[in-house]
Amino acid sequence: MSGPLSMAAEPIYIGTVQPVTGPYAAFGTKFYQAYNIAADEINAKGGIKGRPIKIVFEDSQDKMDLGQTAAEKLIARKEIIAIIGGRLSGVGYAIAQICERAKMPYLVDHPSADIVTKSGFQWTFRLNPASSFNSVPLQQFLKNVATDVKKVACLYENTIYGKGVAEPFKKFLEENKYEIVVSEVYPPLALDYRDLLTKTKAANPDLVFMASNIPDSALILRQARELGLKPKMFSGAGAGFSISEFIEQATVAGNHVYSTGPWSGNPKDPAVQAFMKKFMQRFGKYPKEHEAEGYAAVYVIADALKRAKAITREAVRDALAKTDMMTTFGRVKFENFDGYTNQNNGLKNGQVVLSQWQDGKLVNVWPKEVAEADWIYPGKY
Repeated sequence: MSGPLSMAAEPIYIGTVQPVTGPYAAFGTKFYQAYNIAADEINAKGGIKGRPIKIVFEDSQDKMDLGQTAAEKLIARKEIIAIIGGRLSGVGYAIAQICERAKMPYLVDHPSADIVTKSGFQWTFRLNPASSFNSVPLQQFLKNVATDVKKVACLYENTIYGKGVAEPFKKFLEENKYEIVVSEVYPPLALDYRDLLTKTKAANPDLVFMASNIPDSALILRQARELGLKPKMFSGAGAGFSISEFIEQATVAGNHVYSTGPWSGNPKDPAVQAFMKKFMQRFGKYPKEHEAEGYAAVYVIADALKRAKAITREAVRDALAKTDMMTTFGRVKFENFDGYTNQNNGLKNGQVVLSQWQDGKLVNVWPKEVAEADWIYPGKY
């Protein structure tokens, strides 16, 4: 039985590294909200063995050097038992390396680059899908629905995330005899992508695939519309395409744009519906990919803390390794497979989807089992 928390009970501290300031601060806000709504729920039910959990934030601005410093600061605080988060893949990989050396358990909830869980780290665990999984729903859609797509343009930011998502998709395209008419890596946070988009328009692709963060994702779509670039399909890869800020900034240019990547939980699951309702009531927005991952991460850490033989870093690591639970993000079980270590198999668990922006709302359209609406194809751009 869970009882009321003692006012004098010492909190259990969980650290997190997030972009609290800088151009990607909107992502940090999403995780701040998700972590705290989960922590509040857990604490209201008695916390962990009568102790409340508290999330301690350090700012990375989504920069690797600041992320490393932030992780080191958290590790130096002996009362912090584990680290979650990281947000950007490059930052997440840097944190994983530091945590491995320091023997600090690290639960990844969003950094997706394969290298994070393909480096043999024993202190890092990832609940979100690896980047190689993210484009699979789009691949299935191309094979089953958009069968007239022949020519593809791939535009992706010059980061671990951008390359980590784009390279597996390009391999799929090559193996299946699609023509890659443009393949361009671009520097993030540029002010103008018209030259790149003009080159893309001249190649007349059927599909434009993008791996971008906000604000780039919205700017690219606005400038594509301005230039009259009208493929049959625009698809992003989560990140800057799966958040409300995308449609707020892209406005009409974002309508009918697809996003392939992690889901937000099964929309037909009553527990997911309850979480979405509670989140909307508290923050005025429905949770999507990032919030769903962050909310689940706190529950996964809480589960490990409850099962741990002691509230120590080593005991929590051992408990995380034995995790097998259902969350609002779906099943979470850390496994070793296909070169991954301590990776939740989001592909096997159905935790990747193809969604589409329709009239200001991002809805699942593939696979059919979790679809919230019919797809609109070709898109009207």
